[in-house]
Amino acid sequence: MNKTIIFIILRVCSFIAIAFYVLHSFKLNEFNFMIDNGEITFEKYMTLKSGINSYLYILPIFLIVDGFYNLTNKKKRIDGTIRMKEYILPEFNHSDERESVLTGKAAKAGLAIILFYTMLVLVSYVFILMSTIPIATFMIFATASIPIVGLIAYYGSYRYYYTK
Repeated sequence: MNKTIIFIILRVCSFIAIAFYVLHSFKLNEFNFMIDNGEITFEKYMTLKSGINSYLYILPIFLIVDGFYNLTNKKKRIDGTIRMKEYILPEFNHSDERESVLTGKAAKAGLAIILFYTMLVLVSYVFILMSTIPIATFMIFATASIPIVGLIAYYGSYRYYYTK
């Protein structure tokens, strides 16, 4: 179970880092457009650009940590091959029928919550277009939150079925 917690935390952090990276790309493109139209000076452009460059270092750090952790904790069989089910779902054990059933139930619950949450996010896009909140920032983080909510729902439902 501890491997599952670490895998989920690393993947959630990776999704958040990807959202920040996309936000950085969007803001940089916006600043380039503003300097091309003469809305801001070059000095202002460099000041704004330097303020968002710190997001670039977050993504590679989480991806390297996630990759290293996956590399050190992968399950190998006797012949040296790796089963993808065991690699993707670290708590999945083929020899234990109860864990197979629990993983299946947790995956179904996680998928149901992802589908419901995706519908809520899409409906929120309609309302956000009519408000004064920065649209791109909300859309980037709302979209990135979909797999995060799915991972948390999967873990919560797995723990629920495991203790039941």
